[in-house]
Amino acid sequence: MIRIDALTACIGDTIEVPVEAEDFVGVSGLSLVINYNGQSLSYQGYTSVGLNGGTLSVQGSTTGSQVRLGWFDLVSSQLGDGQLVKLRFAVTGSSALTFDTQTSGNCELADSLGGVIAGVSFVSGSVTATGVTMSDTVEVCSGGTVVYAGQSFGTQGTYTVRRLSTTGGCDTLVSLLVVVKQPSASTINQTICSPNSYSFNGQSYSSSGTYTATLTNAAGCDSVITLNLTVTPSTSNTTQASACDSYTWSVNGQSYTQSGTYTSVNGCHTETLSLTIT
Repeated sequence: MIRIDALTACIGDTIEVPVEAEDFVGVSGLSLVINYNGQSLSYQGYTSVGLNGGTLSVQGSTTGSQVRLGWFDLVSSQLGDGQLVKLRFAVTGSSALTFDTQTSGNCELADSLGGVIAGVSFVSGSVTATGVTMSDTVEVCSGGTVVYAGQSFGTQGTYTVRRLSTTGGCDTLVSLLVVVKQPSASTINQTICSPNSYSFNGQSYSSSGTYTATLTNAAGCDSVITLNLTVTPSTSNTTQASACDSYTWSVNGQSYTQSGTYTSVNGCHTETLSLTIT
């Protein structure tokens, strides 16, 4: 008999699956083909246990769904109950491990003359995956890092993270989405006239210069605001004028018919008209 037992493994672990023999007498060669679900198990290699003599070949791939094992020895072997090889698989789900007995030549034992040994039974096995899988999302500002389950992340993407069990059971495998958020920057160009001041980030400024403030944007990242402040000196001029009936002021082109004081502001310069109408 050639058999594989029913085994249990934690999701995310690598398990060794023994291929075992009973009444291994007068056997000089064997051929085994084992099928499995490649979406749940990923072949990682093997360890020879009871087939150390002769020539052994084990073929599989991390992206396949089949392991092919071949062995022959010119001297017939007698092996008691025990393991032939251990196949290693990374476990992401449950899968049957099935001997392909339906295809001629795939699962056979041969004697020293090359004849097929009749009456051999092949007992298929399985791997049952246990444990918890979950999804989670974390956010981090560009240029920074976030720590999750003891690991640091700073690049956007989806990662598989193992959260260690605190109860002695299987670990939790987390499909972690890392979202990188962006900081922002803006510039304010402002001109004022002396002796006025400009309020920026709770402060008043009355001198020309560049000032910065770091706030928080809607994404929760830094928002750097730069103020370019120009303070222009204030100037003024007063014109005394008198006229009969009306007066047209050349500064603004307006006509006035009443005595009074009038002003015209252009930027930081103020013109004042002191007018007397007689």
